[in-house]
Amino acid sequence: MSIPKWLPRVVFVPGWPLEDRRSGLPERAADACLCEHGRMTEPTPYRELHKDGSVRGRGHMLDDEMHGYWEWFRLDGTIMRSGSFDRGRHIGVWTTYDRSGAPHKETDFGQ
Repeated sequence: MSIPKWLPRVVFVPGWPLEDRRSGLPERAADACLCEHGRMTEPTPYRELHKDGSVRGRGHMLDDEMHGYWEWFRLDGTIMRSGSFDRGRHIGVWTTYDRSGAPHKETDFGQ
């Protein structure tokens, strides 16, 4: 399995342990299962990194698209934004956080 060229600085990590329980995701995400046509049948955990190696974003990919709950972080490690995708499309309520990590704004993308 290769990392999509359009998604820079992303690391595929099978069995990646998730540190933050706010998302309600399982403790260890399952490795991707591939069907006969090479498309994923289960979401696969991904991390996008800042140039310094710190986590910029984390969530899951499904068929090379962001899927499920994602979180984005500033260089100092504070959360910047969180919300869900449905196969690459923003859905539901996304929260933007201020520099201290407190919720600042909510945007509803609907279903």
